[in-house]
Amino acid sequence: MEHAGHAEHEDSLRPGSAHPCALLWSPIPVITWILPMIGHLGISTSRGLAFDFAGPYTVLQHDNNHLLFGPVTRYLPLDPRLSLPLACGSILQDYHAAWDSHLAATATDYRKNKDYNIFTRNCHQFVCSYLSGVAYKGCTSWNMVALAARMFLMGRFVSPCAVLHSLGPSAVLFAVGAYFGRLYFLYAWLGIAVPLVLWFVLFTAFGTM
Repeated sequence: MEHAGHAEHEDSLRPGSAHPCALLWSPIPVITWILPMIGHLGISTSRGLAFDFAGPYTVLQHDNNHLLFGPVTRYLPLDPRLSLPLACGSILQDYHAAWDSHLAATATDYRKNKDYNIFTRNCHQFVCSYLSGVAYKGCTSWNMVALAARMFLMGRFVSPCAVLHSLGPSAVLFAVGAYFGRLYFLYAWLGIAVPLVLWFVLFTAFGTM
């Protein structure tokens, strides 16, 4: 019975169909609870097949609207026609085929050549590599900070239940922390959030891969 209830909860997070050609996001237990702007990022093909960088030389593929840490809760549609090297014709199917081919090639490169580092080469960096490689919106230098901010501010929730799944634990944590810890909780949270955000901003500005 418990397993059935869990399955129903996951089903309620799924939309009617997967999201093709989109950024995909799911919360990471504990980390997202503390820092709700941070989660696990993937990207999908024109058929809705999700790709995400999950560890050293490991890029997963999912056909059930899941990522490494569970169901997709947020998505942000992308337009393959805005990728300059994919401009192979006026037929949308041509763009979709090229989009999928480039994504498969990026996944193959990461499976063969890319180790994993949570601070420098992670799931966001995988998506950055792909978008930069296809010059999405004319940009060849997509970075983790830009993607994380775009997803947090512009990402769409797949359902009302997904809102609770994504932000509910953070809301409870902040409410309890603010009530019992007051300024001490705020200082502790800032002590975690500020150095982490500062690191990614500095790495984006000055780091090299």
